[in-house]
Amino acid sequence: MSTPVYIFTCFSSIYTFSFFCQPPLLDRRSRSSLKFPISKQEKEFEEFTPWLQNKFEIKANRSWAMIILFHSYDERDAITEFFNLLEEFKNRPG
Repeated sequence: MSTPVYIFTCFSSIYTFSFFCQPPLLDRRSRSSLKFPISKQEKEFEEFTPWLQNKFEIKANRSWAMIILFHSYDERDAITEFFNLLEEFKNRPG
């Protein structure tokens, strides 16, 4: 893992952390009209929530933070689990 987990221990809530992880508040159309390109990492991260929904067999529309928290002991554990799942997501085949 390239990003040390200990950097993010200042977050005590997965929801606060999820806001930190969000891309700028411009949607694709706004970004396109302003000529702000969507990075490769942002495009890839857009697939993280659907991947989690598939992994945990979640049919409802839930955020990645909510899915991870549901499968974690508490919010701090959810932050650590986020990095574990993100690494698994990045290393998935295909």
